[in-house]
Amino acid sequence: MTQQAPEDILEMDISYHNIMKQALEDILEMDIDDTQRYLMALLERDPELFNSIHEDILHMDILEEMRGETHNGFPMYPELSL
Repeated sequence: MTQQAPEDILEMDISYHNIMKQALEDILEMDIDDTQRYLMALLERDPELFNSIHEDILHMDILEEMRGETHNGFPMYPELSL
């Protein structure tokens, strides 16, 4: 098994990041109907991935709610603001 040079790995990471960024930009440019069709197709093609995305969204919502919780004017979970 051959190891890749660090610069090759960095180049792959940058390339992957650029592909993901472009994919997200494309999704955000879709209208509501196209987005719903896309998500339904994703659900049919890969239910586990769709479920994972949904769980991540719920997790982000819970974290955001916890970040906003205060007690006597101070954040209850300051470590979440880091």
